[in-house]
Order: sequence, then C-alpha cells, then structure tokens
Amino acid sequence: MKKLGDIMKTYQEVLQMPATFFNVKQVENKFGVSNQTAMNDLHGLVAEGLFEERKFGKKRKISG
Repeated sequence: MKKLGDIMKTYQEVLQMPATFFNVKQVENKFGVSNQTAMNDLHGLVAEGLFEERKFGKKRKISG
C-alpha cells in the first residue's frame, strides 16, 4: 500500500482544486493509474479527511 505522502504527491493537482467532484474513472484517465490504484488512493485520502465521498444516486463521487 502506498504511503499518504506518495498519494498526496500524485494527486497534488486535485488537492488544490476547490470543491470539485470526480469519480474513479476520471482519476484513472487523468493520472494514468489502474482502477484499483485510483480507488485505493481516493479511499486513503477520504480516510485521512482530505477528501469527502458523496453519493449521487447510485454513483459515488469524491470532493476535495
């Protein structure tokens, strides 16, 4: 599992975006990571309280 510092370095651009919502697929495409890596990293950031997860119908999106 990646360290939080490594995750934050990868997603520094996203961390600086004001209240933007995005999904795992968008992270995969933007950063060229696998689905599993995107999910793990985003869940790590949510667990640290840096991001927030919300449901929109059946879909879940992450906000920074």
